[in-house]
Amino acid sequence: MKFKFSYFNHRTGYESIIEVPGKRCLCPECNGSGMVLMDGLRGEVFSFEELFIDGFGRAYMNGEYDVLCDFCKGEKVTIEPDESQMTRRQMILWRRMRDLMEYDLAEAKHERLLRDAGIEY
Repeated sequence: MKFKFSYFNHRTGYESIIEVPGKRCLCPECNGSGMVLMDGLRGEVFSFEELFIDGFGRAYMNGEYDVLCDFCKGEKVTIEPDESQMTRRQMILWRRMRDLMEYDLAEAKHERLLRDAGIEY
């Protein structure tokens, strides 16, 4: 089982696809259920009264607002890189890409926080 990721090779000037050993892991988005709460309701907090208006609470609890997980496509598992099986070169490339992805996520979060606070830069 292989995990694929891409990186920009500065020597060639092209993006390359790298395959590294992978392992199956429980989907972090749906915790292995294959279903998640639909986007409009995710992260919302409902009062007791809101839950029991027009049977909404019963439908909510019965999973009628659940949709197929976008992350695992209902497979319940994802393939993650297996660092214990990587060669030295694969490990260097993977860690470099992982660090860049974490940096991009942190930067996007910071920009959202600034935008929410009304600060433009």
